[in-house]
Amino acid sequence: MAIRLLRPKPLITVAGVPHYPITSPLLSFTVKVSRAGGLRNRVSAVNMATESIAIPAKIIDSHLHVWASPEEAADRYPYFPGQEPSLNGHVDFLLQCMEEASVDGALIVQPINHKFDHSLVTSVLNKYPSKFVGCCLANPEEDGTGLKQLEQLILKVFSI
Repeated sequence: MAIRLLRPKPLITVAGVPHYPITSPLLSFTVKVSRAGGLRNRVSAVNMATESIAIPAKIIDSHLHVWASPEEAADRYPYFPGQEPSLNGHVDFLLQCMEEASVDGALIVQPINHKFDHSLVTSVLNKYPSKFVGCCLANPEEDGTGLKQLEQLILKVFSI
């Protein structure tokens, strides 16, 4: 198991939009774990080094929303009424921000702008499978169709 302590860099701004700090390694060390006494883990050796590890760590954004551009919303992925975004959040803009911030990948969480319509997020996941993984939403207040939709989304993901 590799553990990295991270030092934040200054806040950056891309096209006038502030973004969270980028991180870089401060100290890296490897912990060798052995199994003993049932399911209990014990640390058997520690190898410490500064600024170097065998496998470079990836920077992953753990919570990101993507929504349609105004053109995409008018043509293919409509916003839920009253949920039109005031900021940029289409996939090309996000990919540009990720590249500028050296972010390798992200977890896309279904945005409120499209409520329970997962078609945009699904299309982004299909188009960029090495960049994104997804998280979906199901409406528990509906007549059970939310659960069915969740089951269909899970089956769709595992059949790709």
